[in-house]
Amino acid sequence: MRAISTIFAAALVGLPSMLSAAPAEGVYGGLSFGYNIGDGTVGIPAYVPDTYSVDLTGIGVGGFVGFNFPTNGGVVFGIEAGANLLNSSDTFATAAAGETFDVDGQWEASIVGRFGGMAGDTFIYGLGGASIMSVSGQYNPGGTEKTDEQVGWVIGVGAERTTGTGAFIRGEVRYAEYPTFDLECSVCGPTMLDLTNVTVSLGVGLDF
Repeated sequence: MRAISTIFAAALVGLPSMLSAAPAEGVYGGLSFGYNIGDGTVGIPAYVPDTYSVDLTGIGVGGFVGFNFPTNGGVVFGIEAGANLLNSSDTFATAAAGETFDVDGQWEASIVGRFGGMAGDTFIYGLGGASIMSVSGQYNPGGTEKTDEQVGWVIGVGAERTTGTGAFIRGEVRYAEYPTFDLECSVCGPTMLDLTNVTVSLGVGLDF
């Protein structure tokens, strides 16, 4: 995680000096590419042991659209919605002989508020709001896939630089936490997933 954050910071600092204008007011949108780090625990009360660790790590791609309200003394406030397709999965052996359980992160979406200001040539901001994630689970062999969505909360920080002619590039780090996912199997009984998800992303966008 520390190495990823260092690369992220170096990439922003190394952007060309021409990228120096403050974020434009109004509507904007773009694409993002992220590295997702999902840290979870699956609980299966019918088994001994009944707790298993899950690592949902992968690369995702998504999009975002937002609105920056008029600035006030250099302070920028806005609202943004986004969604990402996730490519994260993990498989572990359960306590039942010859049985495994698959967990897949399918997608994640959010709506957040952004608040920040200029630090030199870079717009630095914080964000926070609501996030929803879809996760599926399946026992093998012979189990039926079960999918569940849960609404949680997300916070994060980001940095953005723009040309002042409608294009910008940015980086973000987000942390999301969710209530318990229900991945119950009709044969195996209650199966619950507790999950947090960290996303480190780079994005490019346009003002409209």
